[in-house]
Amino acid sequence: MSAVCRAPATQDPVWQDDMRRLEGKGALITGGATGIGQAISLRFAAEGARVILAQRNTGAIEQTVAEIKSRGGWAEG
Repeated sequence: MSAVCRAPATQDPVWQDDMRRLEGKGALITGGATGIGQAISLRFAAEGARVILAQRNTGAIEQTVAEIKSRGGWAEG
């Protein structure tokens, strides 16, 4: 997993309510569980988007979805 958005939600300013620009929007992210796609998935979720991940590696999807949900975001894979 990449080093993007690793701080706990309480310390990471991206996960604060004042930066929810994508609230109420959805995103389908291909390759969303690794590399740049994962960084995009984490950021979009932090910004309030509902994120659906598409990736061949289902283990990576499960990890990324779990991380997003643990931070209070919405994700499916």
